[in-house]
Amino acid sequence: MKQKACLLLAIWLVPLGVSAESNSQERHIKRKLLGRISITWQGQELGQAIQRIAESQNISIWLDRRVDPQQRIQVRISDTPLQQALGIVANQYHLDIVLVGTVLYMGPQQSVQELPVLLQEARSTLARVPVRQRRLWLQAEACSWPRLSKPRQLLNEWLSAADLSMHNEESIAHDLWKASKIPPLSLIDRTVLLLFGFDKTCQISPDGKSCRIIPIRSSVKSKKRPLSKVPIPQPKRKHREPKVYTLQLQNQPVGRVINQLAQQLQLEVHWDPELMDSIPKAQEVLVSCDVKNVLLDELLNSILQPAGFQHKRKGQLLTIELISKKK
Repeated sequence: MKQKACLLLAIWLVPLGVSAESNSQERHIKRKLLGRISITWQGQELGQAIQRIAESQNISIWLDRRVDPQQRIQVRISDTPLQQALGIVANQYHLDIVLVGTVLYMGPQQSVQELPVLLQEARSTLARVPVRQRRLWLQAEACSWPRLSKPRQLLNEWLSAADLSMHNEESIAHDLWKASKIPPLSLIDRTVLLLFGFDKTCQISPDGKSCRIIPIRSSVKSKKRPLSKVPIPQPKRKHREPKVYTLQLQNQPVGRVINQLAQQLQLEVHWDPELMDSIPKAQEVLVSCDVKNVLLDELLNSILQPAGFQHKRKGQLLTIELISKKK
């Protein structure tokens, strides 16, 4: 029997299907993310650059309030899918991206993975409230707000419009936001997104008529699994059967994935100079794969080939090179 090793690398950049948006809107954002773009930013502010790309691509990007929008960005991207381009920018500033309906939420890597959990928990709570109130929370509306808007006041306006109330609103710190707008998004999703930047979430009352602002629980935080801590089981062997691997990942920087695997498999990674000269940011190319019970070389092929790379193994040395280069 072949030995099995399960590798679950789950750092999400753009997981789809968090919010119940219409099929046409979902198709729109998916088409946009697959479209190819070229950008050159030399010293622009991150916030302005993100806003410019959102406007030019007709998409909505929500930058977490904890991210400094004035930090300068240096990046050159040529003829690259939008999703991959955003991933390169996010990775450069230690950010991750989560797709909520048709809104791309960009925030700190160490916290953004909590967001899908919080959204799911909030929606699960709604399953237990009366139907009339549930509909109010799930009603999707487009929103906009002017420059210097206060998020506490903004949330109050959203809830009041649905004849709902909020408790412990003073726990939302004072802040002033720039003008912005978002496409149709349910009230519950808007509420969770707004509070998330303050490290808060909402607790909906049993009757569904109000919500209480509460800190994000440590139990939610503990559900994150850092890539470096995902274990590879090492079963005891009586014979030298080949080991097989199972791996699921979506839109991850290939360099990060390969380096993590190399660390766990005790391999030494060498990136071919010709590859790095041709594609200076080769290690930031995003890859996805879903394989089960495959040998190591097939696993590496599944990760590298979508990026246009191939590998050679000699002992514990793993060399990554362009796929066009002859072995």
